[in-house]
Amino acid sequence: MTVVVAGAYPNFSICGIPYYISGEVGDWHHLAHRTRADLEAAGLHLLLDTRATRIDVDARQLEAIGPDDTPALVDYDALVVGTGARPVRPPITGLDTLGAADGVHLLHSMGDTFALGDSLEKLQPRTALVVGAGYIGLQWRE
Repeated sequence: MTVVVAGAYPNFSICGIPYYISGEVGDWHHLAHRTRADLEAAGLHLLLDTRATRIDVDARQLEAIGPDDTPALVDYDALVVGTGARPVRPPITGLDTLGAADGVHLLHSMGDTFALGDSLEKLQPRTALVVGAGYIGLQWRE
């Protein structure tokens, strides 16, 4: 079975991110339910940092773009599409122009988590504001 994953981290607990950022979980690898080796040993072929771009139903092929912008074709007998989710920025004027350099982060993936950790280390803020009621916003603690 081939699994196409848009991100670099195929298996982690997104709701554990606050515990990693707080230091309660010392190693981010502990957020993974299984390691990449475990997944591959179970028979999964992982295409990480790969984005599906088109499905050719008649040819039973998935077109994708790999990590180096290389195109890939993946043949399939059966296809399951799991689109995942995207974090939503609230409609606050000017928010769409702010990013990590400004101390504003969307927190949805391990990549986002590492960027936040870098920002916290660099900026060393005294306070923070968490906006949102997803897995992360609901679990965030002092």
